[in-house]
Amino acid sequence: MTAPLVRGAAWMMGPELRHMFGKKQGDKIQYRLLHTQGKNWHRFYMDMAFYTIANWHGVGKGLHHWNGGRYACKW
Repeated sequence: MTAPLVRGAAWMMGPELRHMFGKKQGDKIQYRLLHTQGKNWHRFYMDMAFYTIANWHGVGKGLHHWNGGRYACKW
């Protein structure tokens, strides 16, 4: 993921992180994600980011972020 997509994903994941871990811990995790390169994220958060972006405006609506590359996402 590009750096702007990583930052956007961290912001998009904020509400779910707070719901899953509570406000204090969720905010702490979001802060760490915002200040860590996406390639260094734990696999859990990478998967969470992919799912969040891919389905933000409806099922599969965000998959265009992964078009191109070696393999294009096909929903």
